[in-house]
Amino acid sequence: MEREPYSWRSCLVVILLMPFGVLILGLVFYTAVHFTCRYDFNTWVIDYPNAEVVEEDYSWLMPYSVGETVRVLYTPDRAATVRSWYNSQYRQLEIDGYTRNNSAARVSWRVVDAQDGEGSLIYIFCSCASRMALW
Repeated sequence: MEREPYSWRSCLVVILLMPFGVLILGLVFYTAVHFTCRYDFNTWVIDYPNAEVVEEDYSWLMPYSVGETVRVLYTPDRAATVRSWYNSQYRQLEIDGYTRNNSAARVSWRVVDAQDGEGSLIYIFCSCASRMALW
């Protein structure tokens, strides 16, 4: 009597193990995107010297990863001085061969006068593969 090549037990094992394989592949993909985001943000998210963090909010598991992050800094310096400093920092990174917003990560910033009329608020917006975030 010849044995069947596929028994019901082996089919059941495959059916039960398939979701774990998909989960592992998903985790590997998420980890790769996470580290890509972190690398880009470590390069492009620059805090203004001696600025204090007023607020930091992120949309998913951690800041500067998959999802969106907003960081607000305060400095007593004028907005024009801050803009000039950021422009020179980003220009130097581009001279050094870095390309901004060339991957899944997107970084932008905006400087406005503080509401009390003294100093400036710096808004740093970071977004990376936001559609991967589950909520």
